[in-house]
Amino acid sequence: SHRCGMWILNVAFKGGYVLVVLYLETGIGATGQNLELLDGVLAVLRAVKRPYIIAADWNCTPLELVECGFVAAAKAAVVSAGESTCKSTNTDRELDYFVVSRQWQGSFETHVMSEWYPSPHVAAVMKLPMAQPHIDVEVLKRPKCWLAGAPYGPWEVVTDEAYDVL
Repeated sequence: SHRCGMWILNVAFKGGYVLVVLYLETGIGATGQNLELLDGVLAVLRAVKRPYIIAADWNCTPLELVECGFVAAAKAAVVSAGESTCKSTNTDRELDYFVVSRQWQGSFETHVMSEWYPSPHVAAVMKLPMAQPHIDVEVLKRPKCWLAGAPYGPWEVVTDEAYDVL
């Protein structure tokens, strides 16, 4: 769907995580086709069995999302800045926020970037607690001894007899 994107990211956290980006239908809240989309997302998250972050223009408030049952069904937590993200003549509500795997509740800092204002929405930002990834470097060392006879490489078949001299 043009309203949903999903990626498995093998960075930042051991085992990786799923990043989901959603844009739910405007004006219907947590009902109808928005719930159908959320059911599909939930089915994929259950099948993948990895922690996840969902960043979305939910087009409903965090309370409405919790009340529709999605957050409980997903075993998730809402992470929001607690500020309005949609400011227009008709509304002044928080519609842009995050839902994360419950085990990550309280692990992220969020804020609203109000100076970014290309539409009625402002940017909701979540800072991930990422550490420098472990970089494993294998150092090749010179062998203590060499095979007797001609040089051996992947282009030549080495017999067991060649190793008998070691």
